[in-house]
Amino acid sequence: MSDVQSGAPAPTQDTEDTVWVQEVSFIDSVPRWIAMSFVFFVFVGTWQMVTFFEMVSPIILPTPWALLHKWSLGLSTPYLRRIYAAATVFGMPSAVKPLRMAARIWISATC
Repeated sequence: MSDVQSGAPAPTQDTEDTVWVQEVSFIDSVPRWIAMSFVFFVFVGTWQMVTFFEMVSPIILPTPWALLHKWSLGLSTPYLRRIYAAATVFGMPSAVKPLRMAARIWISATC
């Protein structure tokens, strides 16, 4: 069958000029679940590296493996022996009292 009989237009110079190939970037061609898995592993790897090289204290930012271990044991915190109760402070420090008085005087003078 020829192009005329099939009903398909014959390729001419005009039709070839209007057709283009759109190139897709690599990141758009990767399936979303693979891209999100890669982002997750980079995040956890960076987190592990920061805590492994002690850029941040493990008390402030525990390692991902410590949190996973804590979760598997059902504990409330991965560092049970390192956490101490904070002392409660009652009263007002002496340096704050003059500032508080000055603020009260300023408010009463402007009202």
